[in-house]
Amino acid sequence: MLQFPENIYNVYFLARQREYSINYCLLSRIMRSLCCKSQRNYKHVFSLKSKQPIYQCLNLIYMKNYSSSYNGWGIQLWKDVHKEKVTDALFSYGHWDKDPINRIAHKSSILGISQKHKLVRLCAETGTVLESIFLSQIYKFKSIYWDDPHYTAVISSSKVQTQDQSWQVENPHPENPKYFKNCPGSMMKAIALFNVFPLEFVGMFAIEKEIFGNDLHDALVSDNLLVTNKRGGIVELFSVDYILEHFLLYKASLYEPDPVTGHIVGMHPFGIPFNIKFKGKIA
Repeated sequence: MLQFPENIYNVYFLARQREYSINYCLLSRIMRSLCCKSQRNYKHVFSLKSKQPIYQCLNLIYMKNYSSSYNGWGIQLWKDVHKEKVTDALFSYGHWDKDPINRIAHKSSILGISQKHKLVRLCAETGTVLESIFLSQIYKFKSIYWDDPHYTAVISSSKVQTQDQSWQVENPHPENPKYFKNCPGSMMKAIALFNVFPLEFVGMFAIEKEIFGNDLHDALVSDNLLVTNKRGGIVELFSVDYILEHFLLYKASLYEPDPVTGHIVGMHPFGIPFNIKFKGKIA
């Protein structure tokens, strides 16, 4: 690795250093070199304060769980356009190499999980709700992240407690007894895959110790791989393409009847189905 003196404030050399090393303070040094080591005078434009995290995308600033937006000059663009309290979100950008027929489905948007057990797609510029998908009234999905950035998104539930599993067995859904037909009897967490632009449901599967081993600690999907973390520092990788090819029971489309249960996929109260089921122990 190339070594550069710490007292260098030349932006060119700092940018070169960034290409050869990973230094989280380097971008701050570049910014200080641009702003503080010149003869420019800077004027305070505006300031914002929030108890919740502040997010930025497309030159816009989002406040209060994505319920309000400001531009770079501090002008509020919209506020309380939607009633969804987003707890975790991704910024998805439209593909510039495509000229889609359905432009609404390809708009740059905020893909987030709300406290109402929904996956919502908000317009990044206006805050309006473009799509709303009910996930589940049993499993609490709390995190969303990219598998393939701006192409495939992953949502993951929190770890399921034993009392929640017993509740499923003792309390079948009153409107449709087939609701729990494909739901695993015991599981650690649920993981669902969605294609973006347009938003499509790929599948959902359960992470079970019966399948992946009793020493299983956690699991996630990244770079088209299912990554399982086990005690003792053991990590196992499984191909998502292989899983879809061999363990996908059936395809389910959003807002259309489920081929097995007959309920509408992505709508309350049934949500999205477990259409991926592992056969036997694979760990």
